[in-house]
Amino acid sequence: MFARSKSLVFQLSWRIIGLQLLAVLGLIVVVTFSYHQENVSYIDDSVPRVIQDALHLDSSGHLALADDKDVQALLRAQPGLWFVVEDEQGRRLEHGEVPAIYRSLASSLSHLGGNGDPR
Repeated sequence: MFARSKSLVFQLSWRIIGLQLLAVLGLIVVVTFSYHQENVSYIDDSVPRVIQDALHLDSSGHLALADDKDVQALLRAQPGLWFVVEDEQGRRLEHGEVPAIYRSLASSLSHLGGNGDPR
């Protein structure tokens, strides 16, 4: 009887360990899959550089993007691209459809500078 109960304990222990291993493996698969999915959001280093280089003031004093080949290539490559730019004087340039989740953040850009000037 003792050998049977030890065998039962051994079997139950390995089943619990096996379930834990499966759970950890499943978590690893989910995390790996989420990193390799195409809809995972990230910003390529060239995007802010292209936007920054193309920013200028138009004839009426508003922020605008230059219509150069880099900007055209960026907008063709990323048709869903959106961004909000604000300069030190509070002039803003918005491009694309800002997702609802980011609208409040976009409206408070002047507070994100970290200079303590809440305007």
